Amino acid sequence: MARKRAAKILLPGRPFRAGSREHFEIHLRLPNVFEFVNSAVTFEGRCRSTIAGQDSIHTLISNGIPLPIQHLLSPTPKGTMVLSEGYHRLPMLLFLPLDLPGSFNGKYGAITYRIIVKFSLRRFPSAEEVILATEKEVSVWGFASISDTSPSISIQRHLRKKVFCFNRLDCEVLFEVDRSAFVAGEHILVTGKVANSHNNNVLKHVSVELRQKVQYISGEAKRNDTRLITRLVCGSVAPENTLALHHSIQIPHDCYPSLERTRNKYKGLL
Repeated sequence: MARKRAAKILLPGRPFRAGSREHFEIHLRLPNVFEFVNSAVTFEGRCRSTIAGQDSIHTLISNGIPLPIQHLLSPTPKGTMVLSEGYHRLPMLLFLPLDLPGSFNGKYGAITYRIIVKFSLRRFPSAEEVILATEKEVSVWGFASISDTSPSISIQRHLRKKVFCFNRLDCEVLFEVDRSAFVAGEHILVTGKVANSHNNNVLKHVSVELRQKVQYISGEAKRNDTRLITRLVCGSVAPENTLALHHSIQIPHDCYPSLERTRNKYKGLL
């Protein structure tokens, strides 16, 4: 089977945007007359994430795109539908889901999109089979809508720890975050206090950490991983003293976005 590359994908000079209708073109350059057999145009998004030190790759989206090719086909006297010799231009329309995450390349993984085009043809009249195939990477801007009414986070804990019969830890922890949804690059303002009720021991290295919990499900196999994204040391607390929290921690620009899909889940934990 001969394999030739005579198809080309032309994209607009800007990224696609989630939740919108996007236009692009497929150009065909045919040196001969060909019988049209079938075609497939697919918009595919793949996600690579690092879990427990191993890379895992899965498909986020794989949608077929209708191909308007009927107007280019001409019937022969025997009823065979053929594509004429020359240059053909096919305008295409792609609908992107609103919840599609944007293209991403970071420390713990990547999200990439591509358009895949494949034509199965037969050279007319010899019936020699020919496949025209091409693909092109697409940049996608994700739809980020952070509502001011997203619920706040408030946690209050009384922590105690004993070693044998000795009390080694006794503290009250209260912290609040004004909302629970953020975008990469934003600062999270944490307010509250850490009260050390112990009369002898010092609380060392009180810190605020942003962690990401990853749950990967493939068939019956499940794997979980929690990784540290960023950490801010706030200080220490003397015995019977209180440390006020009014600290800002920044989400890294290359932080993997939170996703929740049927087969794979990614969540950020603070």
